[in-house]
Amino acid sequence: MPRKLNLTPAQAGTLLRNVAAAQDAKELGWRRLAALFPALMIRLNAALTATRAQRRNADLACRHYLCAEALVEVLEARAEVGRGRKGDRRGDIVDDYSQLVPAKLKTFSKRLAAEQRRIQSAYPDVDLTLVRRALREKILQPEFAAGVLEDAVNYQALARKVRPASRQR
Repeated sequence: MPRKLNLTPAQAGTLLRNVAAAQDAKELGWRRLAALFPALMIRLNAALTATRAQRRNADLACRHYLCAEALVEVLEARAEVGRGRKGDRRGDIVDDYSQLVPAKLKTFSKRLAAEQRRIQSAYPDVDLTLVRRALREKILQPEFAAGVLEDAVNYQALARKVRPASRQR
């Protein structure tokens, strides 16, 4: 028999706000990707169809361009070898995706300057310089990099841990 949750009204209000914020972030991620990066959106939809991967993974990945790009590359690679979602009982798609996002962050500075500006202006709520520095200084473990880009709460927690660059000295 399920236990009755013992929540205070304040906790219940926080829980409801967090659920609403997560839903808003999911919708904003898809709309932002479709409006600002339509070519990537087309590739993502094609890769999801080709692999029959769960759209839930894409809901999170769509919250930042680098995550969406990493997921597309993982799914396209699986589709090329004809694996799709089959054989993914251990979560290989998520594991590969989680390994590719930190690599994308590390090589971000090697992209064309115009592309960097376009990505950064599309996601003003995430300071990629701060996230990259956190990775470099080992404040952020590579396996959690995708979670920081996908979730505003995780990003804000990281931002509180990392000192601003101007105060480091």
